[in-house]
Amino acid sequence: MISRRDKLLQQPWEQLRYAQHREKVMSARPAIDTHSPRAHEHVQRKWKKQQVERERQQQIERENLRLLQKLGDIMRTKRINNLWLEPRPNGNPERTQVAIPEQRTPWAPERKSWNRKTQEHVKPHRCYHCGSVKTSERKYFEEFSYSYSYDE
Repeated sequence: MISRRDKLLQQPWEQLRYAQHREKVMSARPAIDTHSPRAHEHVQRKWKKQQVERERQQQIERENLRLLQKLGDIMRTKRINNLWLEPRPNGNPERTQVAIPEQRTPWAPERKSWNRKTQEHVKPHRCYHCGSVKTSERKYFEEFSYSYSYDE
């Protein structure tokens, strides 16, 4: 605790300090900060969003180029060869078995009836979607109904 004598010695100093404080308070001007807050670039720019957008644009450009190349190939060639006579690059032999259609001789007469006897065969084939082996019924023609009459 401060003694009475010490208080009397300190009082003028405290009064002087208080008077200076009051002068500063009276001379203070009102100040309002009307400036916008500081802008942080890492908050304003979304770097990841820009990167994702740039990658998306590059992918679209690649796909467009690939499609243009395909269209150019289609325009250059006259027709598409759908007969897979040689094995495919992936080596699936199931896909290379193509039935070559029967060629009719020019002198063969028209068929009079499409009613033909059929024989049902069950042949396993591979499902390309799920990869399992399934069996399906396929019908092959036993005989054709031609009516040749050369005796007339």
